[in-house]
Amino acid sequence: MINSSRRQFGPFLIDVRERLLLREGQPVQLTPKAFDLLAVLVERPGELISKDELLQSVWPGTFVGESNLAFNVSTLRKALADTAGDARYIETVPKRGYRFVAAVTPYSSETVSELSALPDGVPGQTVQPPMAFRFRLWSGRTAVVLATVLALVYVGGWARRVPPVDEPQAVPINSLTGVARSPSLSPDGTYVAFSWTSQTQEAADIYVQQIGAGAPYRLTTSPAHDYGPTWSPDGRTIAFLRRAASGDHSEIWATAPLGGVERKFGDLRPRLEFFKPLSVAWCPDSTCVIVTDSTGAGRPDALFTIDVTTGEKRQVTFPEGLVLDADPAVSPDGRRLVFRRDTTAFSGAFYTAAWNGHSTAGSPVRLTPTLNAGRSSWMPDSRDVVYASSGALWRINARDGGDATRLPFVGQDGLSPAVSTAGARHSRLVYVRSFADTNVWRIDAASAGAAASPPLAAIASTRGDQLAQLSPDGRRVVFLSDRSGTTEFWVANRDGSSASQLTSMEILPGYPRWSPDGRLIAFHGDPQDRPDILTVPASGGTPTILTKGLPEGGGYPSFSRDGRWVYFSAGLKQGEARIWKMPVAGGTPIQVTKNMGSISIEGADGYLYYVDAASRPGVVWRMPADGGEATKLLSGVVLGNFDVVDAGIYYLERASVEAGTFMTDRPGGEIRLQFYEFATGTSRTVATGLGRAGLGLTASADGRTILFSRIDSSVDELMLVDNFR
Repeated sequence: MINSSRRQFGPFLIDVRERLLLREGQPVQLTPKAFDLLAVLVERPGELISKDELLQSVWPGTFVGESNLAFNVSTLRKALADTAGDARYIETVPKRGYRFVAAVTPYSSETVSELSALPDGVPGQTVQPPMAFRFRLWSGRTAVVLATVLALVYVGGWARRVPPVDEPQAVPINSLTGVARSPSLSPDGTYVAFSWTSQTQEAADIYVQQIGAGAPYRLTTSPAHDYGPTWSPDGRTIAFLRRAASGDHSEIWATAPLGGVERKFGDLRPRLEFFKPLSVAWCPDSTCVIVTDSTGAGRPDALFTIDVTTGEKRQVTFPEGLVLDADPAVSPDGRRLVFRRDTTAFSGAFYTAAWNGHSTAGSPVRLTPTLNAGRSSWMPDSRDVVYASSGALWRINARDGGDATRLPFVGQDGLSPAVSTAGARHSRLVYVRSFADTNVWRIDAASAGAAASPPLAAIASTRGDQLAQLSPDGRRVVFLSDRSGTTEFWVANRDGSSASQLTSMEILPGYPRWSPDGRLIAFHGDPQDRPDILTVPASGGTPTILTKGLPEGGGYPSFSRDGRWVYFSAGLKQGEARIWKMPVAGGTPIQVTKNMGSISIEGADGYLYYVDAASRPGVVWRMPADGGEATKLLSGVVLGNFDVVDAGIYYLERASVEAGTFMTDRPGGEIRLQFYEFATGTSRTVATGLGRAGLGLTASADGRTILFSRIDSSVDELMLVDNFR
């Protein structure tokens, strides 16, 4: 009897309806997207299927790059024991697509041994973040079995799941107030170094804590911001980064774990804009560190080694395109390097390469699809790597590849994992539990620039709501939120009522802007593993990539006042971003600014206003929209938070210390709302006491309504997992 949902090829049997793949009767684990891809290929054996068609079939209505397709093809080949050079199942047709070359036949109970060889469950399926989960339709027989099992579980007292004593559990190390970041364990796992910004400090210092005993002691006392401490393998030195007083670069310092003379031995000047703190890794022999630095104008930021004695610097990764290699880590056996290659300011993929002591050997191999991920840490076996992504900790085999699995019972809201390398029997995991509740607040003023009322909550939830933008008529607002579990755009009334989800994408979107007629919303995202500008109808629909044909894409879009152009920021081979514009319908981009620019807004007065950087305190410039010289207007804009109204510019300013890279430290000093008045050319304070500013500032054209993001509560504490395996 023929079963239409089942196909056979070689020793494999696939059941599309049950979402199951068997090899000689044994289940083969596949991620949901890899299974979907295999199902499409098997359905059309011998036929060339284009990359575009596969992307539409496997990721319908979403935007993912060709690298995600290639990654899932690689995953399938590993599961099928296939190779690209000698393809028995999946053939690559260069620049076109893929073809399933094996013979495929329908499943027949008369030609296959036993139906019982096909189990009902799908054991051990794992999901690579941030892919969406698919729910399986259970057969009637399976439902009965499941109900019976659940009944037994309930009767057995397992209705509330409590981890057995041998399962890992996370406990706070010290429960400090303020912000604790960047933990690094001593080689024997008994001490942890970390950066800490207390509630009374305006900049972070390095501290060392003995696990299970006493209070932390302060290792550095500089007024500058110290971060990213990393313990040397021999246990004798802690290297850390210090933000220079100028704010335009970081310095590399070293000190003894018990304190003493601090010694500077290098400078770092990455050119690409990023919103994550840098980190330092040690070479296995403790004679050099591995860091991120610039390779020159118009070139990517790569990894370098720096000799801790001589300061000699040597490049060890050689990326192409405007990307940033960051967060390196060398395996305990000294044979492999893992790092993250960022293709946007927020996202990238992990790579691994052979390591010969002081440099890489051979080309790096990609481990993961594009993620919004932080730094990683090796397990003592030099095989697995633990990293943070999508609010959890994940583990992946960095030696042989495969799927990442989420750590059970620990790692919720986890960042910056660090594992001791003393040995598998005594290894420890330390990470930062980081959670922030960000909401959108409203400020009302009688007129543009007038003294404002105290802020009121406008758009709030228990999750992150930020990057709000008012529509041209001031009645609606688009904002970014993860209230549905994934980060998407939502549209609501100005007071936050009638909120509805606008997008459903497997990318990390940001910086939405309305078209003048209110029909389109432009934003940036990473559908092609790089920053791109997209547009989506404000009423909902499928987004369109506007910068698809451009060499490096773009970010931070906004519309011209006549609705014909979209301004955006792009490097385009210059090494530093400039403001460009291109027709809304697509076409050739035109460079607008000569100097560096990120977020730009065209005013009603015929001028273009732009801030030079969004990841640090920025300077706002003004130039004629139809071309001309730029003039500096104001400085100190926090995280690119400014908006242009008819009478002037609203912006958030830090009154005291300089702002660092986003998420490196908490805002120190007082955040206040300022108004720059066009008529007088002066700024005045509109509101104070705004708390910790997040991303996004928007105002109505008349200047009477202002929305901004505020971090209302947060937790940043160090967590410890003993006997981590």
